[in-house]
Amino acid sequence: MLTGVFATKLANPAGGDGWLAGNFAQMGIQLVAVLATVVLAATGTAVIMLIVKATVGVKADVRAQLRGLDLSEHGEEAYFGEQGAIAGSGTALGESVIVSSVPATPLEAPAVS
Repeated sequence: MLTGVFATKLANPAGGDGWLAGNFAQMGIQLVAVLATVVLAATGTAVIMLIVKATVGVKADVRAQLRGLDLSEHGEEAYFGEQGAIAGSGTALGESVIVSSVPATPLEAPAVS
């Protein structure tokens, strides 16, 4: 939309002047162009989603979700040992890894002699 404000024939002799150069009509032209782009993108996205839904589906099944999508879709476990989670006893996430939070331990103060 700001092209309709800042456009100038100094920068593009084949184009038109914008609002600051005295041509407020350029704002309407830009608005129509932006709306056409939104409609085109939405339509294209809807068509692609319909094709994907008809072929492979758009959502993983419940079992894969409970198991963990990193494991079921990629065959690996992401974030293992990161973000405060380590393997060990704790809460089971479906059929995936068992994780528990790392206990926060205060840093020991250095001994002063």
